[in-house]
Amino acid sequence: MTLPPTPHPASRRRGTDHLWMALASVTCAAVLLAPVAIHPGWPSNHNGLLDFTRIPAFLGQWRLGHPLVSWSTAEQWGFGSPAPALYNKSFYYVAAAGLALTGSLKAAMCAALAVFMIVAFLGADRAVREVTGQRDLLAGITAGALVVSCNYATTDWLVRSAVSEFAALSLTPWLFAWCLRLIVRGRWSVWIGPILALVTLGHVIIGLFSLIPLLLAVGLAACLWARALRLCRPRADSAIATPPFRPDTDLLARLRLDRCRCAARTQRGGAVFQ
Repeated sequence: MTLPPTPHPASRRRGTDHLWMALASVTCAAVLLAPVAIHPGWPSNHNGLLDFTRIPAFLGQWRLGHPLVSWSTAEQWGFGSPAPALYNKSFYYVAAAGLALTGSLKAAMCAALAVFMIVAFLGADRAVREVTGQRDLLAGITAGALVVSCNYATTDWLVRSAVSEFAALSLTPWLFAWCLRLIVRGRWSVWIGPILALVTLGHVIIGLFSLIPLLLAVGLAACLWARALRLCRPRADSAIATPPFRPDTDLLARLRLDRCRCAARTQRGGAVFQ
């Protein structure tokens, strides 16, 4: 009888750390949203109930068979509006999914806020790991709690009801984490593109401003890893110099093959052609 392999202590510790981090992120989101969730209604804010009209508009378009929402038949007093196509989207897609599952606007709003709080919390932990090179549970939890409960984040969703801006803010720690990886390790993450796209879909202005840290990270990484780039330069030069010669080489090879075929045909016919 073969016994199952014993998990490595390091893998068990990583699994435990992931579990504690997940519990910490959910707990932090629950604590921040508890004052709103346990009371009826919604706190007074700058946008009033405007967000509660946009969420059903997205869900209504889904039910009409439009997965990519580009029009709202409910806005502008029933005349319709292209606001879903032109306005920020990330938060309302998540909230519309919550509304479809729960049937409650308030539950959908709280669920969407909780999702983005957890995303921001875990993104801050990832950024700390990129700096330290290892999992520091206390530092990760502290960073995540500070990002989610900072004045800017709380003002966004509670005072201003700028939930789109809050959604984009929640994704920026992940962008910073990949920028830190580029600086510390000299490695470009494939997730930079998707994260930047999601930030832009969440809030266009924050997406534009997110290019600033990305460009700074690229410049700093180029300076720090200049020696590595110089070592790779011969390979890069050869890779760049090769494509212009490929069409000519292919064309010459094709002409040579045609010439060989023509010579073979003429030789079979009793003539010599070269």
